[in-house]
Amino acid sequence: LLGIFLLAAAFATLLFVLLVPKWDHPWDPIESRDWGWRGIAMNTFTSARTRNDPINLVPAATAPFPDSGIAAGEVYENIEVLSDLDSAQFDYLMQAMTEWVAPEEGCSYCHKSGESFASDDLYTKQVARRMLEMVRDVNTNARHVGNVGITCFTCHRGNNVPPKHWYKGAPPEPPMGGI
Repeated sequence: LLGIFLLAAAFATLLFVLLVPKWDHPWDPIESRDWGWRGIAMNTFTSARTRNDPINLVPAATAPFPDSGIAAGEVYENIEVLSDLDSAQFDYLMQAMTEWVAPEEGCSYCHKSGESFASDDLYTKQVARRMLEMVRDVNTNARHVGNVGITCFTCHRGNNVPPKHWYKGAPPEPPMGGI
């Protein structure tokens, strides 16, 4: 009976070692880079293996449009966030956002098919507006992004909902004090 128990324990240990942990190889050291202020643990951990993972590669850049000299707010209706942008740059950004966030759905992910692009009927368009405000705020006010900045692709990686988000399921309940 003891022999069967030891054999089962050895088999369970072997299965654990082979299937559960994601082992890193000693010949592929992990590098750490500190991005934030001291003590807040804003680090990026990379290795040669993860650096070349397709999800971590920067997508090919689209050729930029020449400036038109006309603001997007003058050309298009209902432009709340990017009305000061050149209309050619606005078109370029809309094309890029489609590739970054909804490559399979296309423009109809945020704009209702058959209706004016000015329509606010779809919730995804309203969310996209808030996201553009967030990106602009981060790129303007957050010192930790430096001169690089962020885009939609930074989080979304070609998905409607970012694959790496802080929590899954319902958001946490606020404290009882109503803070």
